[in-house]
Amino acid sequence: MKKILSRSGKVPENLESHLRSLGCTSRETAIYLDVFTRGPSTVQQIANRLDENRITVHSAITQMLERGILAETRHEKQRLLVAEDPEIFLRIVQRKQAELTLAETHAEQAVQIIRSLARETQSTPRFRLHQGISGLQQMLEESLNASTEIRVITDINEFENLLGLEYLESYYARRGAKGIQSRLIWPRTFLLDKLGPRLAHNKMKVKILPRDEGWQVGLFSWNETLAIKSLSQGSVTCTLIESREIAYFFQHVVFESLWQSAEDPSSFLPNSSE
Repeated sequence: MKKILSRSGKVPENLESHLRSLGCTSRETAIYLDVFTRGPSTVQQIANRLDENRITVHSAITQMLERGILAETRHEKQRLLVAEDPEIFLRIVQRKQAELTLAETHAEQAVQIIRSLARETQSTPRFRLHQGISGLQQMLEESLNASTEIRVITDINEFENLLGLEYLESYYARRGAKGIQSRLIWPRTFLLDKLGPRLAHNKMKVKILPRDEGWQVGLFSWNETLAIKSLSQGSVTCTLIESREIAYFFQHVVFESLWQSAEDPSSFLPNSSE
């Protein structure tokens, strides 16, 4: 295939790789550049200039017309191809982004419907086991789809030792950005100084139990899921129980009772203007 030159006589650097990322083949890139620089052309003229078979060029042009990269016009009885303004490639990306956003919405709704159907047909709780630190992270990422308040009883110090403060802060920020409310019960912790200023911003409320740190088990619940976390070094696991009755009992009986008896840490939090 002959190289197509720009008006300056130079081959545009990396253009082919850029357009390939947008779904254009090498032939389509050559056709577009040829028509863009030479003006309205017939299929035969394009094929002659590119030294390509007319049928092959016609097939590529058909695909480009469907994607809106080229357009048709007529001069007397002659069918001519014209190149759309290069802005078309930005519009293609924008169109794909809109399609992905719509697809994500449909996927989220499908997940909710499937889960609701599963809950209606399941007579016994469903159990899942995640192992290791990656298992804890997987559970946390799943909770970002919560449609209810998240309720947590955990040793935040142990959690931070396993996951790292940077990951926790990122998770809390993403959760808050989604508008998910959460209430957490922790033991006394030095992390209040670090996390305290962002609690309200991340839609988090914390209370403290007058217990020493070192809890090796934590509980995490949202929607109809209760996650039981083992935080012991070397045997980190997360067992998820999906049961309407069990989740309800933890959220509205166990958690609420402990929440009422836990201490308000506001007097220990640093001042924050956020």
